[in-house]
Amino acid sequence: MDIAISKFYKSGRYDLDFKNYVSKEGDRLRSNTLVEIYKGFNKDSLIIYIEDDWEGCTALTFQTDIQIVGDDITITKSRCIQCTYFICAHNLDKSKGWGTMVSHRFSDFFMADLLISVSTGQIKAGAPCISDRLFNYNQLLLIKEEFG
Repeated sequence: MDIAISKFYKSGRYDLDFKNYVSKEGDRLRSNTLVEIYKGFNKDSLIIYIEDDWEGCTALTFQTDIQIVGDDITITKSRCIQCTYFICAHNLDKSKGWGTMVSHRFSDFFMADLLISVSTGQIKAGAPCISDRLFNYNQLLLIKEEFG
């Protein structure tokens, strides 16, 4: 689940009605309530990973088997990052037992090549309905055909 929680985190609480300009501050949720909602989702559905719960990250890590993905917490703007920095960060994450997920911030097949080169094992590319995402899926298929 890509929650994009940074979009509705306000003043230490989570505003699930953030698109409503007259949402009430009293209706905003504390982190522990949001964690319980996520745990309920996990009982009803197979959730593999959740992104971006700032406050509840620790609770979710210890109370569920859901993979927590940092995204807005840990992401670096793609225009600022260089491959060397990414590889260093990936190696540091790996040494600490963390995983790395390459995300769709490139407009060509570079992301697929990067994913394979460092063996991240996960890609976040979205639905294959936009051309820049198709580049990456097609490149992964070509790599699979060539190398198995």
